[in-house]
Amino acid sequence: MGKPEKPEETDAEADSRGKIAEWYARPEVAERYAGYQTSGTGQYRHRSRERRIIERLIASLPAESAVLDAPCGTGRYSTLLAGFRFSCMLDRSFEMIRRAASAAPGKPAPCTADLFRLPFRDGALDAVLCLRFLHHLPDSGSRRACLSEIARVTREAFICTYFEKRSAKHLLRMARAALRGRPTLRFACTKAEFESDLAAAGFVIERVLSPYPFLSENRIIVCGKAHP
Repeated sequence: MGKPEKPEETDAEADSRGKIAEWYARPEVAERYAGYQTSGTGQYRHRSRERRIIERLIASLPAESAVLDAPCGTGRYSTLLAGFRFSCMLDRSFEMIRRAASAAPGKPAPCTADLFRLPFRDGALDAVLCLRFLHHLPDSGSRRACLSEIARVTREAFICTYFEKRSAKHLLRMARAALRGRPTLRFACTKAEFESDLAAAGFVIERVLSPYPFLSENRIIVCGKAHP
């Protein structure tokens, strides 16, 4: 098996991604994001169970690992990375990075950069976290472009999330969007579709986890590299 070719991003995909980046670059959006990411009550109660799963996965990585959290948002997991040999929290939004750096001063190293153009050499990292981001990408092409860039820089582990189309939460989201007459900006896919995107980038699924199976749309995926 040869090295997968990195797909080119279309103009439409780049435009959609740029609009998402502009939204999260706004200070008021970053402030609100920081608030609900740390909430464990009400409509965000499921985040507590999700966090416990992610914490266990991070703890399972060897201490000598070089680990990247991208995009890190306001640093909800960054404080868990300080014990690794090298760790970096990366986001395209300066406002997000500013809050993340305040939450975890010193380490991980903060970096403002584009996830589609990571500032690391090939195979520089042992593990990459990409949590609650891929559902913002509108189609398989943009997902594959992102996943291929992540595959370029990581040697082994990849922990990510996607939104499952065949879930109660997503069906409810789509129904609400239809009633409001506004399209949802959360893009879901099936496990088979996401597995195909991962395979195209050179990853293989090892585990699939969910805070609430069949109810929650968020799926936590643990991957390894597909070696020849």
